[in-house]
Amino acid sequence: MLRALTLAAFLLITLLWTMAVAVTGRPLAAPESTDTAATVAVTSTGVITVTTTDDEVNIDGDCSLREAIQAADTNAVVDGCSSDSGGETIYVPAGLYQLSLGQLKVTGAVTLKCSQTDATILDGGGANRILYIDAGAKVTLQRLEIRNGLGTCPSCEEFYYDGTGGGITNYGASLIIESTIDNNRSGYVTFTPYDFAGADGGGIYNRGILTVTSSTISGNAAGDGNPSGTGHNGEIYSLGGQGGGIANFGTLTIDNSTVTNNQGGKGGGPSADGNSLIYGAGGLYRDASASVTIKNSIIAGNQGYDCNGTVTSLGYNLFQTNRGCTPQSEVMTDRHWPAYLDPLRDNGGPTLTHALGKKSPAIDAGNCTDSTGITVTVDQRGEPRPQGDGCDIGAYESPYTSTFAITNTSLPLIGR
Repeated sequence: MLRALTLAAFLLITLLWTMAVAVTGRPLAAPESTDTAATVAVTSTGVITVTTTDDEVNIDGDCSLREAIQAADTNAVVDGCSSDSGGETIYVPAGLYQLSLGQLKVTGAVTLKCSQTDATILDGGGANRILYIDAGAKVTLQRLEIRNGLGTCPSCEEFYYDGTGGGITNYGASLIIESTIDNNRSGYVTFTPYDFAGADGGGIYNRGILTVTSSTISGNAAGDGNPSGTGHNGEIYSLGGQGGGIANFGTLTIDNSTVTNNQGGKGGGPSADGNSLIYGAGGLYRDASASVTIKNSIIAGNQGYDCNGTVTSLGYNLFQTNRGCTPQSEVMTDRHWPAYLDPLRDNGGPTLTHALGKKSPAIDAGNCTDSTGITVTVDQRGEPRPQGDGCDIGAYESPYTSTFAITNTSLPLIGR
């Protein structure tokens, strides 16, 4: 009986396979990866799977990331990318996506999901911004590295160049999860053909609604000013860009994330003699009309001070310095010490992270919920939280137990 049932099952599978070949003209293909996200991307409706790392828009039968975004935005077929429902998820397999056709622009509702195990990298090659999110768009980025972008403004007039947001410029409603934004730079803003100021937002420039959770913003820089320029109001000045990591002119929430090693734009000061260089906010800049809410995050080790403006702290944050930054209703669980972060590198998981050194005051000093009260169970890499006496502050959960002594006042500003 068992042998008969086995033979019947085999014949049924063979019949289905033959029918599939007859209908589609090609045999059924196995998913390209054992990654759960990849399987979902292949089998679910409303999901577009990118099939090439080439940056292209043509008719060659495959589906590039640029084509997938256009298909999702227009709800139409673009080359090998089909879309019919709106609000699609785009699965972007692991690999290096080198942009050669300028920034990627999103105008609709799109989720970019990437491999759970291997790196998915969008690289601007130091020539253009990576991602522009238009007003009205709704975008989610998950497990993605965005690097080497340069703030550009392709549609600006000849003598007005707005180079904000080297990695991402957001005017929509966006969510960044388990991702790394690194080594991006904003450009400059010109007022005349002869004078310019540094643009804001080396990593991210936000004028919409943005939530950054379990992510790392590192090694980005705002644009430098003109050390001998004449301002549009007739004054002599040189302005460096604000917010090497993030420049916020909208609504920003930062949860369980790390903002470090970013640099504000430099300028020559009021005398414009080039001898008194000053820097804009290195980590985070908040415009007076904007709002920032931070919980369980590290804002430390940035050049040109860590943050600027008033922010709302929900506690369990690590600010290295308060210069230029005033946490509103600051709670006792906030700390003001160097973070003792290791260099940005592969510490496991699909994206780069800063591991916590053994002396880091962030170890076991955090909280295991986000700003909405939802319990957080994993860090940016997907590793479990907590691993010690409590959750750690920032994007990385360390296996170490806290050895930090609050009485130690001789800690260096930078270092492990």
